[in-house]
Amino acid sequence: MPAILQEADRAKSIVTEAQADPQGVVRMGCPLGLVDIPVGGILPEFLECYPKKKLQIIGSERRAGLINEWIDLEVRATNEPETQTSLTMRKLDRARRILVASPSLIERSGGLNCVDELADLPTLAMTPWVSFHSWELIDPNDNKRVIRHQPRLTCRSMTAILDAARAGLGFGLLLESACEADLQAGRLVRVLPEWQSEESQFYIVFTTARACCNFPESGFANQRKCDSLCMPGKDGRHG
Repeated sequence: MPAILQEADRAKSIVTEAQADPQGVVRMGCPLGLVDIPVGGILPEFLECYPKKKLQIIGSERRAGLINEWIDLEVRATNEPETQTSLTMRKLDRARRILVASPSLIERSGGLNCVDELADLPTLAMTPWVSFHSWELIDPNDNKRVIRHQPRLTCRSMTAILDAARAGLGFGLLLESACEADLQAGRLVRVLPEWQSEESQFYIVFTTARACCNFPESGFANQRKCDSLCMPGKDGRHG
């Protein structure tokens, strides 16, 4: 009997330790354009928070199949709620894109007086390459404008587009959160601030079966960033 009790205590300790110090593999799907910024910025912090966990990031141009592709969770930026009853969405942060450029480019172009002028100026785009790209913009009065342009550079990397914008290669319509540090430092300037993209939301999406996990309802801040990814793996290991 003492041996049985010892094993029971040992099992209880293992479970308690697993709950207190999550471990296992988390497979996270993410749009290619968000892998480096903002999602990439939270990954080292997450791994530091939970040293026994492992992360596998699956970047893709399409939405992942959370069940069929064994994805634990997925980051999405969308205005539309999830319609599949087997999936649950939790808000992380807003996603708003603003027009930015380097001070040198603004000086060379003579400034902008009208949003339509963007069609004839060098631009940067994160969408896949096509002959013409479109930016859908809205102002505070809900006036909408579609700007067709031919970018000098198209790339799915936010880091590469930011580098190009800082270098004065073109005007960009970029995530406000990704530009914040550059705007504060003066490396980039907001252009035509009355115009921006329609606001969408960042979500974490996961199967309803995992809804018991303590996901944050908003924000990407510090510890809550880490908690938002801490969930069980497909093989039942703790997260």
